[in-house]
Amino acid sequence: MKNHFERARFWRRFIAGLIDFALLFLLFLLFFYLLLILTSWAKWKFYFWILNVFFITMVYRILFVAFSSQTLGQFFTNSKIYFLIENLNFKDKIKILFKREIFLTINWIISLFIASLLLDLSFGIDFNFFERFKNQKLSLFQQISISFPALFSKVNFFFMIVNSLSILGSRQTTIVDRYSKTEIYLKKSSLKNNYLNPIQANFVPVYWEGN
Repeated sequence: MKNHFERARFWRRFIAGLIDFALLFLLFLLFFYLLLILTSWAKWKFYFWILNVFFITMVYRILFVAFSSQTLGQFFTNSKIYFLIENLNFKDKIKILFKREIFLTINWIISLFIASLLLDLSFGIDFNFFERFKNQKLSLFQQISISFPALFSKVNFFFMIVNSLSILGSRQTTIVDRYSKTEIYLKKSSLKNNYLNPIQANFVPVYWEGN
């Protein structure tokens, strides 16, 4: 049996990413509900929730993939992450996957943390934050602190679009693929005949001459 590898195309990768996003988003909402809604509000719980967001993302997107070479979204779309560098140990895979996630998920988590910190310093984050925000006249520092989260989101979203569309190029890989030296493939197997093929005999006449 011989394995044939085909690069996962745009829509397959998009669906896999959508499944992963939905799964992580539901987990984040569940932890937010358990930590901040179901119990009494506390600022330290909010930052602990952000820490949990980082931890869950790292476990799912790095540790889990280092073992299985795929996320659940990629499992359902029959695709896997392949490392272009051969003979990698587990630690090397972790480093490469972390390098890959810097521009896919870690950038969003860092933006969330910085935005929360700025809003906390400007307004004070609590359960009634949005109610107070609507009825409050903003100072210059508060206006600046609001503009940074919007800026982070725009930059991250712009790169996400550019990276996703870069797969449509001739190399059929994204910017992050090339940067991290990884690729996402659709694995297919096909049976080939392993029996020996007959070879047509080509007899050469031999002439014996006596002494």
